[in-house]
Formats: sequence, C-alpha cells, structure tokens
Amino acid sequence: MSTLALLLALLSAVRPTSLAAVYAILGSPRPRRLLLVFNVAGLAVTITVGIVLVIFLNKVVETTQDSHEIADLVLAAACFAGAVAVRRRPVREREHESREVTRTISARLRDPSVTTVAAAGVLTHLPALVYLIALNAIIATDPTFTTGLLDVLVYNAIWFAIPLLSLALAIVRPDRTNALVEGLSDWTRRHQRTAVPLVLFGLGAYLLVKGLAGLL
Repeated sequence: MSTLALLLALLSAVRPTSLAAVYAILGSPRPRRLLLVFNVAGLAVTITVGIVLVIFLNKVVETTQDSHEIADLVLAAACFAGAVAVRRRPVREREHESREVTRTISARLRDPSVTTVAAAGVLTHLPALVYLIALNAIIATDPTFTTGLLDVLVYNAIWFAIPLLSLALAIVRPDRTNALVEGLSDWTRRHQRTAVPLVLFGLGAYLLVKGLAGLL
C-alpha cells in the first residue's frame, strides 16, 4: 500500500459519526452481536465499492494519458472546496449540527434492530472524498489484481479499526469499553472543527503539487 493511502486510512479511522454509533450500540441490550453486524455490513459495502472502483479506474488509467495527474488536480480542488466550506460555516452552527447528529444516532441505536445497525454501519462509513483519494493512490502504484485487492482490504481494516477494536474489547473487557469509546468520542468532537479543514487543505496542497509536477 502507498504511504498516502496508509496515512489516509489512519486519518479516516477516527470518525465522529462512527464513534457515536459504536458508543450507542455498546449501551444496547446486545452490544457484541450488534457490533458484529455493524462491522460486517459496513465492511461488505466499502470493500465492494473499493474493489469495483480499483478495477474500473485501473482500466481507465491504462488507456488515458496523464490520468493520475488529472485525478490528483480534480481531487485537490475538491479538498480545497471542502476546507473552505467547513471553515465558512459558523462555529455554533457546526457544533449544533454535530450535537444533533450525535443525538439522532444515539436515539436510533438505543435498542435497535439488526437492520438498523446494518444500515448504520454502511451510512457512517460511506465512501467519499478521502476514500477516492486513497483509491487513486493505490492505483498509482500500478497494482496487480491481487495486490489491489489486498490494499483495499488493508485500507478498510484500518478505516474500521475503532469499531473492530470496540467489538474485541466488548468481548474481553466489556467493563472498560464504554469509557474508552466515550473519551475518544469527546476528544474527536472537540478537535474536529479545526482538524478537518487542516487535513483537507494539507491533502489539497499535496495533490496539487503532485499533479502539477507530473504534468510538467
């Protein structure tokens, strides 16, 4: 796996919505079973999307000149736009929306059905901009089908690290799992309003330089 894809996997592993869902599930009557469903459903969708896109984009890349560089520039523009959009929103509005999302997730997953938990596993890990950047980085290494598949699996395993570790802890140390997830969730909420724009701007700058250097 490329260094960029690995870094993106680590950065995307801490997601406020995923943490809120995991914390809510831990407080449900069947936390271990439901966490298993949450992980399996989410991973099934994200891995499938990753494999399909890597295969498809790999074919496009092979037949299109300068495609990696063009993709880098397009993704850089998306990163800059995202960073500006986040920064322009009032702090109180962002905080209010974050609290409302957390409350909604907690209410829906207080005593959820298996179907609801499966949907939460998918919706809290929908492949978006960072995932596309990671897939482009994987394709840029010109992987074989087996290597590309392995890279997608590794990326998703890291992306789901917190739900997967929460499941493991719920089995071996159920008494400490809730406190650990709650602490991490609180820390993420406090820092996301500054971290998200910085990460997006940094990614945009890196992709812009990389794309321009490849075209020149």
